[in-house]
Amino acid sequence: MSLNIEKSRAQLRLPLLVVFDLDSCLWTPEMFELRGSPTEPVKGELLQAGEGIVGVKCESGQTVKLFPGALAALQEMLTDPAWKNSKIAAASSSLVPKYSYQCLELLEVFPGKTLKEVFEFHAIGRQGELSSDKRTHFNKLHLESKIPFDEMVFFDDCMWGDNVGHITKHFGVVGVRTPRGLTTSEWEKALNLFHESKQ
Repeated sequence: MSLNIEKSRAQLRLPLLVVFDLDSCLWTPEMFELRGSPTEPVKGELLQAGEGIVGVKCESGQTVKLFPGALAALQEMLTDPAWKNSKIAAASSSLVPKYSYQCLELLEVFPGKTLKEVFEFHAIGRQGELSSDKRTHFNKLHLESKIPFDEMVFFDDCMWGDNVGHITKHFGVVGVRTPRGLTTSEWEKALNLFHESKQ
């Protein structure tokens, strides 16, 4: 990571909880599109961090992979000291949560470090206390993390409804839409919006 990025992060007021939608925001394709269980690890380069598990293949040959911007954001949070007090969470209304958890268990951020190890809190699926309304996911994350809503940022592709607008309206969470998967510019936008909300 460049010195310029580190300096800029140190000057920003960062959120205590970063919440990612999974399908079409953190990774692609969506779980309901898979024709079979994602179980076969696929090795490759984790940006500049070396070789690790960059994909999970299912029986049909489809491979789930992180968007480069999402991987870069996660790597930053794990390496930049400015993020030492922040935690990572998932808020997904996945139609096949079993597949989501399989991907979390296999996909890596750094060689040997899986998404499951990185995401401290999970609200995945739409059964039980969870529904297609992501307010249920945020209530769960808030209760488990004890982190106030105004200390969170949220990323969501919003392809099936304006989840970002909905969560911002009801809870005051700073959110950014990621219609083509999380990009570096959307990551920067969210962090700047959060910082400005605290001024």
